[in-house]
Amino acid sequence: MGRNIIQYQIAGGLMAIGLVLWLITWFINKRTNTREGEPVGTQNVGKDRREPPPRGD
Repeated sequence: MGRNIIQYQIAGGLMAIGLVLWLITWFINKRTNTREGEPVGTQNVGKDRREPPPRGD
């Protein structure tokens, strides 16, 4: 162990911040119907008016 307690407190705080940011991202993606790695703006293509998705020409 041998490290100062403040280093563990800082590390814990940074981990907590990371967890909060991950949760915010997860909730936003769930609310906007996006999936991981899906480009923004394509998640509802073909779903609202039963049109096929655009071709990748």
